[in-house]
Amino acid sequence: MIKVKTTITGGLDDLPKVFEALDGDRGVVSFDPSDPASIEQAIRSVEATIDERLAPFTANDFAVSLGNQMKQRYRDGIVAQAAAARLGKAVDNE
Repeated sequence: MIKVKTTITGGLDDLPKVFEALDGDRGVVSFDPSDPASIEQAIRSVEATIDERLAPFTANDFAVSLGNQMKQRYRDGIVAQAAAARLGKAVDNE
């Protein structure tokens, strides 16, 4: 029988550092709402920024999950802004 000791607190101990890494300005991206390649480049830029800031925490499941959630949120936001711009509508830019 193999026993494996697991601990959840190791991941939790990093959380203040994770939040500190993500805090502050995340940069600005520009894109052409009618150009899918431009939209995708903006998304990749935001994802790269998140990955860069979370690089020290790649072994932390909480940080990885948070990073993935943030990437999806920004992806959705960029896609929504592009769609709204093509329709001539304003989008709340949180």
